[in-house]
Amino acid sequence: MEEKTRRTRTKKRKRARQRRIRAVLCTLIAALILIFGVSLFWRAFLRPSLTLTASEASAELGSEPAPLSFVKEIKHASQDAVTVTRTGAKEGETGEAVFTYSVRQTKGFSKFISLFPKFIRGALLRRLWAEPQELVLSITDTTPPVLTVKDTIPAMEIGSTLSVDAVVAAVTDLAGAEIHFADGSDSLTFTEAGDIKVGLFAVDRSGNRTEADVSVSVLPPDTTAPEILGAGDVIMPCGSVFEVMGGVTARDDRDSAPALTAAPSSVSTDYPGTSTVLYTARDSAGNESSVLRRITVAENVLTVNGVNYAIHWDTEGIPRQPYLVTVNRTHNTVTVYEQDDTGHYTIPVKAMLCSVGDATPAGYYRTEERNRWKELFGDCYGQYSIRITGHILFHSVPYFERDPSTLEYDEFNLLGTPASLGCVRLCVADEKWLYDNCPEGFPCCIYDEATSPGPLGKPQGIIIDTADARRGWDPTDPNPDNPWNS
Repeated sequence: MEEKTRRTRTKKRKRARQRRIRAVLCTLIAALILIFGVSLFWRAFLRPSLTLTASEASAELGSEPAPLSFVKEIKHASQDAVTVTRTGAKEGETGEAVFTYSVRQTKGFSKFISLFPKFIRGALLRRLWAEPQELVLSITDTTPPVLTVKDTIPAMEIGSTLSVDAVVAAVTDLAGAEIHFADGSDSLTFTEAGDIKVGLFAVDRSGNRTEADVSVSVLPPDTTAPEILGAGDVIMPCGSVFEVMGGVTARDDRDSAPALTAAPSSVSTDYPGTSTVLYTARDSAGNESSVLRRITVAENVLTVNGVNYAIHWDTEGIPRQPYLVTVNRTHNTVTVYEQDDTGHYTIPVKAMLCSVGDATPAGYYRTEERNRWKELFGDCYGQYSIRITGHILFHSVPYFERDPSTLEYDEFNLLGTPASLGCVRLCVADEKWLYDNCPEGFPCCIYDEATSPGPLGKPQGIIIDTADARRGWDPTDPNPDNPWNS
């Protein structure tokens, strides 16, 4: 009985174990069927996927389309779910770039998938995600560099060297470019003068090439010395301030900043006298020029239009004498001054050319008698003569006869230079002006002053053509019979 009971229990346990095994197997089969069914349904209706426009494409360097522009269609996912990785040629390089497209997001069922165990979820996802797709993009560069040359090329000298950088303003190329002269060099040395045409080119890594030409002015070696400006002679009163370098500059046709020095570097104005300053300018080629400047310090200075002039006479006015006439023997000029509001002869009103001689005396004089015609030394005659002192006169250029048509025209052409025997010669118009406007006894000062011909400068003279039939007449003579006036 006990044996029977034991066998019965054993059979029951066996049947129970078989039922459990069947249940487990059924569960596994059901799970597999479910997974397979879900997988089939997912792959058929919910699996994310994308379609590309092509598997191969080409583009110009710098004009590459965006990677997503090659995506034709995306199913069961948004564009944000698409990831693109690039291998091969990098951005800005030529060659083949490989774009790999993947979709890593679903449009629904994310929570559903998360319900599966981890080991099942991984296998499931690997089967449910879309297969990555690739596109090969061939990137080429067929665009030549953009080469811009400078508008102005500095002038060069024979023997000087021109670099590429001195010619090129800019070069633009996405792949980078090299610039050379037409012969492949980076610099040129000029051996001859003239307007030289220079060729250059820019080439990028793909061999695209752009050429350009520039004209370079090549000058002979610099042999011209700098010019010194503002170093004219000056006159100033005692005790005034004088800056040796003030207003003095140097300029050069090649060197923009030639060196300028002065010796001595300072000048005293404490006492009357004349000093000199030597200015020297030197350019980068070693050419040198010098100017010797006279600085006159005078006790009496007349300032006209901001410029100082040394005077050698008393400016105090004389009653009933409106004019003072001065004669500068150094420059052969006459300057007439009238009285200012204080009665001093300080206002220059007229400048004239004259001719003096070795016997013309310096000094201050009151003029004496006058004559319409006056016989002169050497068997000749002068018009409108005015005695200065002794045998020294103001008079016109001499005439061979007491006749205004017998002018010594060769002597007339010497006005402005020493030519007389001691008198002061003037053209007829100027001599007649003194004769008509300056009363007898007008003051006259004859002096030497090299720094300036006078406040009104030195007038331009008239030259008579010795072949002209009118040469026997003074061109300035107001005589109505003067053929120059017709």
